[in-house]
Amino acid sequence: MNAESYSAVERLARRLPFHLDDFDRVNRLFDQYESGGNRDAEIQLELWTYCFVRRYLTIKLSRDPLVGAADLEELLDRVYRRIRSGRRGVRARYASWVSVVCRNSYLNYVRDRRATRYISEDPRSRDDLLEVESVAGHIDLGTALGVVHNAIARLPSYLQQIARMRVLEELPYEEISLLVDRPIETVRAYAHKAVVRLRSDPSVCAALERPAPPEGRRHQAESAAGPRENDA
Repeated sequence: MNAESYSAVERLARRLPFHLDDFDRVNRLFDQYESGGNRDAEIQLELWTYCFVRRYLTIKLSRDPLVGAADLEELLDRVYRRIRSGRRGVRARYASWVSVVCRNSYLNYVRDRRATRYISEDPRSRDDLLEVESVAGHIDLGTALGVVHNAIARLPSYLQQIARMRVLEELPYEEISLLVDRPIETVRAYAHKAVVRLRSDPSVCAALERPAPPEGRRHQAESAAGPRENDA
């Protein structure tokens, strides 16, 4: 996904009175929509759904060099129609349900095309990803994303933006560097520092069903990531 595509979705999502990854707010909004008669809730829910689905599919499909803009629009239309037709029967949390629909639709699309899974051009760069989807066997993807999103919100402010782009959007370092106007070396260091902290966050460890690393090992890994800014 190029920086222009990311920026387009972000600009549209700014019309929402909350962050795109604020699943708790989305679920409350869905409850208002379900109760009926709340036009503002319906409009906001439609906008959130469109932005979330488009961002998810754009990120995923951008990694396949054989996929073009027409493929994205076709899959987006298919997923959006499925969500709208099944929305009234949702009994789970709406945001989690939408994320699962996105994931399953993408996986079905990949299987249909017999596409290969994305492999980073630099295998070492995968070390700084949390592999959020690996949690799917234990809890649904929407819940996993919510856990990680909340953990990112607890990071020092200077790490949060890069953490969201690297961990949730899985953007390459070069793209993040352009978006935040920082050197790639700084982006790499901050991403590594953020993931070290996330991997020791109790809620993330519980979701991943992993024991938290010893405190000393975390500080050692953070030191290896480079200089730090004021955490206050």
